Amino acid sequence: MKMRLPFILFILASLFLVACGTQNVETDLPAGLDVKSGAYSYKFEDREVSVVVDYEVARLRKEEKYFPLDVMIANKKLASVTVTRDSLILIDANGKSYSMATIQEIQDNYDKLWADSQYKKSSAFTDTQALTSFTSFQQQRSNFFPEAAGGARVTNRVIIRPRGYVDDRIYFPMPETGIEKQKLILRLVASELEAPFDVVFTIK
Repeated sequence: MKMRLPFILFILASLFLVACGTQNVETDLPAGLDVKSGAYSYKFEDREVSVVVDYEVARLRKEEKYFPLDVMIANKKLASVTVTRDSLILIDANGKSYSMATIQEIQDNYDKLWADSQYKKSSAFTDTQALTSFTSFQQQRSNFFPEAAGGARVTNRVIIRPRGYVDDRIYFPMPETGIEKQKLILRLVASELEAPFDVVFTIK
């Protein structure tokens, strides 16, 4: 019995070290993030609107001048939610705001558009539809950044009906802070909303 006590203490000490190591990994991310709704996605919602931000492709573009975000916006109960190219704003860790890139900027300065289009979204992002009841909503067309010039009709404005949603890939300039493990905000501004709607997320 006396021989087993050091062994038990060794096991307990090992478990404590593992727990501490795990905690250090978790705290490596910025504080104040919204709910992680999938392997690469964050979600924030209230009684009126739900927004999911997915960064699966963005994590592959950390060294580029521009990067993509896959965004789902659901209108849960408002008469409408109007989304334009000016409605979505990125805010970096220093509080600096970035408007969505223009189509011309992406065509002239970003050579990964076609590659991005071939990269499927994670199954975890699809699962968020069930988490936010998007499966019972009706998807509406949105295409802010077509895969190729002239290849499809460009969306500049979409009006989301009640119990409707859009699922689109949008592009922003790379923030001065970079995007890896930085606290970022995707802000939705719409005339129908009483206040800006923010999703706080990070990319790792």
